[in-house]
Amino acid sequence: MNLATKIILFILCVLILFMGGFTYLVTRWEKSTFKKSTHHYANVLGETICDSITTEMELGRSDMVQGTLERIGQGSPQIRSLRIFNSQGQILRSVNREDVGKRIDLTPLRSHLKDVSTLFDHSKEGESGISFVKPFHNKPLCQKCHDPKENIIGFLVLDVSMKPVEELVSSSQKFILAGMGVTFLMVVGSVLLITSRWVRTPLLKVTNAMKKVESGDLDARIQFISRDELGRVAQTFNLMVGTLKKNKEDLENLHQKELERTQRMATLGELAEAIAHEIRNPLAGVSAAVKIIREGLEKDDPRAKVFEEIHFQTDRIEKIVSNLLQFARKSTPKFSLLDIHEMIERTLQLFPFQFQNQRINLEREFQSNLPGIHGDPDQIQQVLMNIILNSIQSMPDGGKLRFKTLLRPEEGMVHLAIVDTGKGIPEEAIPKIFKPFYSTKPKGAGLGLAIAEKIIHEHGGKVAILSKVGVGTTVEISLPTKPLS
Repeated sequence: MNLATKIILFILCVLILFMGGFTYLVTRWEKSTFKKSTHHYANVLGETICDSITTEMELGRSDMVQGTLERIGQGSPQIRSLRIFNSQGQILRSVNREDVGKRIDLTPLRSHLKDVSTLFDHSKEGESGISFVKPFHNKPLCQKCHDPKENIIGFLVLDVSMKPVEELVSSSQKFILAGMGVTFLMVVGSVLLITSRWVRTPLLKVTNAMKKVESGDLDARIQFISRDELGRVAQTFNLMVGTLKKNKEDLENLHQKELERTQRMATLGELAEAIAHEIRNPLAGVSAAVKIIREGLEKDDPRAKVFEEIHFQTDRIEKIVSNLLQFARKSTPKFSLLDIHEMIERTLQLFPFQFQNQRINLEREFQSNLPGIHGDPDQIQQVLMNIILNSIQSMPDGGKLRFKTLLRPEEGMVHLAIVDTGKGIPEEAIPKIFKPFYSTKPKGAGLGLAIAEKIIHEHGGKVAILSKVGVGTTVEISLPTKPLS
């Protein structure tokens, strides 16, 4: 069900409720008003008739009472019956001459035959009516013809029909309903016109534009001018699509640059691996030759120190080439379940003399019941070795090296923080610290942290460095507790 249909149905329901309620209230008000008017009419007419008859009887013209009743009854179609009867129920006078002398059953009227006039509603043969009953008291002038012992010599009963009133109310109700129907049709037509022009058509343009965007057409725009809410929606939509198009172009450009960079890195990796192999073989020969020459010299020979320096530098080049090969080579980790605490302890056993000679104190804050991590034991140990070695080199005059572990269940990661109190890293160098061949140490190859970052990423983890000059460095490593999919 679309929005326009919902609006129309809502307005129709409101109109139906309003019109129905209004018609019901107006009908009740009219019926009540006409009923009160009929009560007043019956009361006034009954009192007038009683006064007229009383006057005629006091003047001794009782023979004219019948004619008076007939004239009044025939002159008003609303009068259903008009009779005078005595306390025994015998009709003395009536609009219909045929009823004179007959007796009526006073049981229905017994509760209304009182010393004062009464007015009450009743229904006869399915037709509503109002009856006016008033007694004729036995006044002194009346006692000439009536027994002085009787207090009431008769009753006047005027029966007024409510049928004309009900017909008037029914006609009024039909007129109101006809007016409501015309109003209803006019309102429905107006709503259809308004919703079609100012709601349905603009919304159709919006949905068509959204479908075009969904299909990949980011040049789609809503072409209509309006200052209302739908106009603002169209304006916002156009701005959103424009921003989306720009972001898509930026992402495509970035992806293209990243793809080109990846291709260059892959090419450089292959080139570096080839060069490293070409360098490594002759370098091994040079190193062996230098070692043999050095062994053939006397200890006090001044040339021995030169050959020692050559041998040291060839070993250093060998190490750089090995790191370069490892960084460039595409290795696949051999995953197994590891205990991070065991890996830390196994790696620390490789540096006992460095810790002792440089007076480096070790501190451990291990969380108990830590779950295992999934990783390659050799590669994880290499990561720890590279970081520990950097920490040792940053504390030549001693310090503290702290290892802290904890579980981050919301991430499904085991977190390891390696904190040293070394010299620290300058703030401007931190963004470049993981780049290959970048180092803050004069004799550093700049591959240790690059290799560590590569291994951590291949394990689905994260690594970050926080450092402050003169305070120390913190390396934060997060590794998953579940195997990579």
